[in-house]
Amino acid sequence: MGILLCRDLKTFSNTSGYGQFHEQFDVTHWQKEVHNDANKFLTLCKELEVIPDIWSLHDWSAWRTPSTFTKRFQTAFFLTALEAKPSLHVEPIEVKDYAWRSPLEYLQRALAKQLWLPPPQFYELSRCLNFKTLETLREFAEKRADKGVVLFHPVLFKCSDGWVQLLPGDEMYPANPDASSEKIETGLSIAEFRAQVQEYKPLHRTEHKNQHESQLLINFEPADGQVQPIDARKLL
Repeated sequence: MGILLCRDLKTFSNTSGYGQFHEQFDVTHWQKEVHNDANKFLTLCKELEVIPDIWSLHDWSAWRTPSTFTKRFQTAFFLTALEAKPSLHVEPIEVKDYAWRSPLEYLQRALAKQLWLPPPQFYELSRCLNFKTLETLREFAEKRADKGVVLFHPVLFKCSDGWVQLLPGDEMYPANPDASSEKIETGLSIAEFRAQVQEYKPLHRTEHKNQHESQLLINFEPADGQVQPIDARKLL
């Protein structure tokens, strides 16, 4: 997206906890250079006399693509907070568009079928609803980061009225999440599939009627100190 999070070598110290960025350079040129050769990022930093601001990036979560997909990724999410809104330059190969909106606004638009959020983004934005201000979110992320993250490797089950993604910690989560390359047929509705878990047993799953009707369920405290997601529909 063309945001260079960095610190000036001449004024290295930063105690605010907020990320810093640099905009006074040819973003279009360097965006293309770095896209074609990642080693050029070091050249960019040397020319600008900056270093990447890794201190303001905090581990947030990690997701692995389910085994039902041919093309798979393991994606780490980091959180940073900025005191000012940087200008953005869209990278045409990786990005179609952008918008500055709150987590609740994005979730509301997804529920209203105005946009689609992939399950990881829907889940993580729902976690952000626990925080009323950017500062409380930043403080939480900074303090929690040293606890690491639990890798989320969803396992997909097909139901008669939708599908379910089981996540680590769920009573029915399999020992080998890579065992099946297809959605596992349940022969049950989403509600019937959930009812197979006895009361007070751990639940951690996302239930989907379609791409825009999703419900997040977790009834225990995450092992990595994370917050539970909040149902955006309750805030409408």
